[in-house]
Amino acid sequence: MARTYYTLIAFVLGCLGFSCGKAVDPVEYAPPPPDYGPPWDSIIPEYGVPVASYKLSGQVVRAADQSPLDGIEITFLDSTIASDGTGDWSLNLDTFQPCGFGGFPICSLYVTDVDGPANGGEFEPTVLALQLVQTEDGGTFYFGMFEQHGIVIELNESSGS
Repeated sequence: MARTYYTLIAFVLGCLGFSCGKAVDPVEYAPPPPDYGPPWDSIIPEYGVPVASYKLSGQVVRAADQSPLDGIEITFLDSTIASDGTGDWSLNLDTFQPCGFGGFPICSLYVTDVDGPANGGEFEPTVLALQLVQTEDGGTFYFGMFEQHGIVIELNESSGS
């Protein structure tokens, strides 16, 4: 008796499971998200990921005579840029990496001479600790805008040049 009962239940559940697989009308999904532009072109955070915005700018100069340096690589979080012919650089970044708030009040700026003697000498790599100022309040998943401008990066020539 129990065996017949279990066979009947298995048959009913099997029929219900297989009958759910056929749809009469095609399923319509949500439209694709809009194009938000950089940096969201390459990195798409999952729903609910906290985001903060950063604006940094400054100039890279030779420590000896304060002359501007071209082609110096500046890295902040997940973004890398190079200084222009006047040594100036600026960075606008929206990212989900923490820096400047919560348990991460100090951020690091990594500066590297990637072109060797091409810009007038070889310079030592430098790491600067930034104290960012929050210029816009955030909410639950947007931590706000953090800025620092007028950052002067003085590079010393390496002992080999």
